[in-house]
Amino acid sequence: MIRSMVLLLSTTTAVVLACGLALAAPAHLDAGFDGDGKVVTDFGGNEEAQEVAVQPDGKIVAVGHASPSAPGNEDPVGTQDMLVMRHKADGSLDGSFGNAGKRIVDFGPGYE
Repeated sequence: MIRSMVLLLSTTTAVVLACGLALAAPAHLDAGFDGDGKVVTDFGGNEEAQEVAVQPDGKIVAVGHASPSAPGNEDPVGTQDMLVMRHKADGSLDGSFGNAGKRIVDFGPGYE
């Protein structure tokens, strides 16, 4: 009875995180969450999600960091910016947040 969210950790590795109650039988993925019980969110580079929170309205927020190869991150190689994504309770990206549900935040030099 757990919904799962797959967050891309690199271009080849993903992790499944528990994200709240669902209607599936115990130990089964909830097909009502993105059609198969899991979702992969890719920022187009090498990313790592580090924290996940479920808001009271059921929306799921994940934060982590993105490498310079991610679109929107123009920093020099060796630096990383914060990434934030928000999904609706059904697993789809929340288009009312950031750029189609995703956002890269650059705090400037020295904060990477």
